[in-house]
This record gives sequence, structure tokens and C-alpha cells, in this order.
Amino acid sequence: MERTKSIDEQVMDIFDKEYQKLRGKVFEQVEDLWNENDVKELDGKVLGEVMDEYECYYTELISGQLKGAGISPKELERFNPIPH
Repeated sequence: MERTKSIDEQVMDIFDKEYQKLRGKVFEQVEDLWNENDVKELDGKVLGEVMDEYECYYTELISGQLKGAGISPKELERFNPIPH
């Protein structure tokens, strides 16, 4: 019998699904920008490597802004993220 997911797990599933869609759209737009400007690599790295760095920078920026506004991460119950 399959365990029913908690609300936290269901919310995080939604975040994950929608975040992956957003991430794909951002990647496509950056890829188009690189192609339009005939960029093959940046700082000796190919697009996928640089995108990971941009994504990390952006998520840290957003997290910092939220924490600066007094918002802290929610404590999740029974949530074990699934690695991708």
C-alpha cells in the first residue's frame, strides 16, 4: 500500500515540477542569446556549466532577499527530497 504524501511533500512536488519548467525556459532563452551573439564558451566553460553557476547565484540572491525581509525557510515534516 502506497503511503499518502504529506501536504509538505505535495507542495514541494509542485515547486519541483514548476521550477523545472521555468529552468528549461530560462535555459532556452540564454541559449538563444548565446547563439545570437555567437558565444561558444564563457570563462572557458560551455553553456551548461555556466548556467549551473548562474542558477546557483540567482537562487542564493533570492534566498538572501527573502531572509533579509524576515522570511525564513519552512520546516518540512516527513519530507525527503528526491535527487535528480
